[in-house]
Amino acid sequence: MKAEVKREVSIVEIELESISPCSYQPRESFDSASLISLAKSIASVGIIEPLVVRNREFSDDKQGYELICGERRLRAAKIAGLRTVPCIISEQSDSGCAILALTENLQRQDLNIFEQARAIRMLTDIFSIDRQFAALFLGLSQSDISESLKLLSLSQSEQEAFLSNNLTLSHAEALLSAEPCDRKKVLTEICKRHLSAEETCAYILSLNEKKAKKRSYLRRSAALTDRRLFFNTIEKAVNIIRLAGVNAQTEKIKSDGCTKYVISIPD
Repeated sequence: MKAEVKREVSIVEIELESISPCSYQPRESFDSASLISLAKSIASVGIIEPLVVRNREFSDDKQGYELICGERRLRAAKIAGLRTVPCIISEQSDSGCAILALTENLQRQDLNIFEQARAIRMLTDIFSIDRQFAALFLGLSQSDISESLKLLSLSQSEQEAFLSNNLTLSHAEALLSAEPCDRKKVLTEICKRHLSAEETCAYILSLNEKKAKKRSYLRRSAALTDRRLFFNTIEKAVNIIRLAGVNAQTEKIKSDGCTKYVISIPD
């Protein structure tokens, strides 16, 4: 599916109280110090770049506006004590609204890697926008879209650890090569030893090789501890002797915590 993003716009002053937050805002956290700094600038020189809104009718039949782009400016304007803000009114569909909100944040580099991934998943899953169109519109490659969506296989706690330790996208991509049960251990090592993305890949490779050797050893150990395997091997050997015309006889005797296997071959 392709989403339609309309271009017809007009600029008007709109009261802050009549603007509701964007339903599809991909950004989840806003730095308070940055907002205060922006509020001071707005109080001094006003809002230079208009916000983008669309007409909305709410459940109580009140007419208002929903924000599409400019959440930081809207929040800072409230802090600065403004009553109205300049807005571009753009009649967008839900999918068009979501695309514009994501595009604005991507162009400003305001999103962390996981916020971007969740926003892209919203476009592709909720609005059924195909990845080729999403990549074209967002200025990304299709492989960028795919790699971004893979990040969402990391758990919420793993994502939070990445952000709190200022780790990179390369670290995240490296972590995805580790088995899910090992990721917490790998994250601990990355933070404790300050591993680069390349060093993280090497550590995960070493960890995977050790686990593979251990699994191989356990498989061999399990085979060696299965007595039935030995008994079957002996029976097969005796059957070969019998096929050669020798009347070999076998007897299993259990005593003193062990099993004796006696083979009798006539002279």
